[in-house]
Amino acid sequence: MIKKKSREVLRVELNNLDQVAYFCTNNIECRRVQIMRYFGEKFNPEECMANKRSICDNCVNKKEFKKENYTVKAKLILQSIFQVNKSTSRDFTLNYFIDVIKGSNNQKINSTGHNSLPCYAICKDLAKVDIERLLRKMKSENLIEEEIKILQHHNVVEYIRLGPNVKSLLEDKIKFEFEVILSVKNTQQKLPIREEDPDEAKLFELAYQALEEVSREIGKETNVHYHNVIPLQSLREMSTKLPTDRESIMKIPHVTLKWFNLYGERYIEQIKLYSSMLQDQRELKNSEMNLNFDEDIDIDNDVDESFSINDDSDFSYQQPSTSNYFKKKNFSNNRGNYANNFKKRKFYSAKAKNIKKAKTTKAPSENFKPAAKNKKSSW
Repeated sequence: MIKKKSREVLRVELNNLDQVAYFCTNNIECRRVQIMRYFGEKFNPEECMANKRSICDNCVNKKEFKKENYTVKAKLILQSIFQVNKSTSRDFTLNYFIDVIKGSNNQKINSTGHNSLPCYAICKDLAKVDIERLLRKMKSENLIEEEIKILQHHNVVEYIRLGPNVKSLLEDKIKFEFEVILSVKNTQQKLPIREEDPDEAKLFELAYQALEEVSREIGKETNVHYHNVIPLQSLREMSTKLPTDRESIMKIPHVTLKWFNLYGERYIEQIKLYSSMLQDQRELKNSEMNLNFDEDIDIDNDVDESFSINDDSDFSYQQPSTSNYFKKKNFSNNRGNYANNFKKRKFYSAKAKNIKKAKTTKAPSENFKPAAKNKKSSW
């Protein structure tokens, strides 16, 4: 039988968990410094930068920052949390307060009147990632905490609360410092950015709409808001990665085994449909690209024998574009018309292959004469 943990042991373990969460969002300090500090030891970050093979990501993207006294802003944030928890029975998450501190002008903040809170837009110059890092640091220093609640259908949500060290900060017994990023120096060579295909982007958007419709149906069946079935961010990642089996969809954030057993197959059914469309679309583009290449260059007739490439010559060939082919087809964003246009594209694909096959068959020359049969020897 499992023994119940004491309140003190549970508090220490939750504090350690907060330290791990802050480690994930702290993109300034050396990773090795943070890990060694967690275990009560010290580490020199210069040793991390000495070996380029094992350098951590924070030292690669070396950031110039300065520590600023954020005690006043921290007090305003704590005052706002206190007002919200006292004045209403509704609970709010850490992500919601990130939008409030950023000064977002969305409907939920305006309807609840939280655009008049003391902390509203106090960090509008910071990025949302840095505001999250700010709140995570406040949590790691026990200024705020998150209360875990299990809702219907086993959905787990964390709501923001005041921490045990609030009184010490309000009485100025402790101060709160925060590292503000000034600039970023990347020491690694950047990889080329792949341009997004407009036709694939349309397909991904249609897939997202179909998955969102599945969430709406499940929300109606279970009497919950469809945002609580699975976050929209996870739906967006599903629509671009298109996982078609259990193993791959389990890698999507917020997808758990219990969630998959309840709803996973309904999402995979839609994902398989759009994954098949994407595969056929890419095959069509490849076949059309090959057809345009054969039309532009006739290897048998267009080669100039006197042409030669010298060592000093600048010779490059630009492959013909095939984007006009898809622009002429005028694909619709409507999911219903998409299937009809898809059949037309398969027809043009087959036609393109037949044209290519006909071009590779050579007609006999006019001066061509069949070889004479060997006469029998007279001796």
